[in-house]
Amino acid sequence: MSLFIDNETSLKRIPSVQTHKDLHDLCRQFINNLAISKVSNFTIVYFDSDNERIRVEDDSDLQMAYAVAL
Repeated sequence: MSLFIDNETSLKRIPSVQTHKDLHDLCRQFINNLAISKVSNFTIVYFDSDNERIRVEDDSDLQMAYAVAL
């Protein structure tokens, strides 16, 4: 998965999570560890089989991202 911060892409391999909330929390922790100031919003995306960028906004999006990755 990709994490976009201020239109820059940061790639971070993360352990498998079960919920969107868990994923969001891990990304927030990643941002905080980078000490990036003033980041209040971020977008989590994956690329589908047609190479289209898809936003991960809920648990079903997260499960679809895992299915595409496999």
